[in-house]
Amino acid sequence: MQRLTTPVASDIRHQAIALIGAELIAYHVNRNPQQHARLLGLVLMADTLGVLSTTDRATLTAKLATLGVWNA
Repeated sequence: MQRLTTPVASDIRHQAIALIGAELIAYHVNRNPQQHARLLGLVLMADTLGVLSTTDRATLTAKLATLGVWNA
């Protein structure tokens, strides 16, 4: 898969990372199963669109796996 490398793509990549990061922080605070599912979806979508590096994808996937889903 070809990764996006234009200046606009770089901005999109930063926006994707910011959105995922904000959702990750919210999940750390709330531990809501729906947030976990949303995070997985965001990571998959960003990866499918080619805006995540291999390192970013691996880091996020590993982080989500270690956090698991906590039920209140």
